[in-house]
Amino acid sequence: MAQMAKMQALVREAMDAGAIGFASSFSPNHAGWLGRPMPSTIATDEELKSLTGELKGKGVFVMATGPRGTPEFMESISAQNGRPSFMVTVLTMYNDAEPAKAMT
Repeated sequence: MAQMAKMQALVREAMDAGAIGFASSFSPNHAGWLGRPMPSTIATDEELKSLTGELKGKGVFVMATGPRGTPEFMESISAQNGRPSFMVTVLTMYNDAEPAKAMT
């Protein structure tokens, strides 16, 4: 719980400093060194809702989609915090097996 409180405080601090909102990702393409999952891709729905709840009447939420980033989930985020939510997606990304796909 202390870790979540610290993350919530960081979101509040960023918003107070002029951030336009909060972004996260469920995309399986967003991986760290040696394919380790990024924290956002394994965060629970409750954890993400706790962080987006810090928008408190200002800012937007943006989610890089993945299997969990459904329109219904995004609607639930907006309903909870009263702020706009947007989904973005990347249809092609560089991959070693087919490097030319990143060019199309």
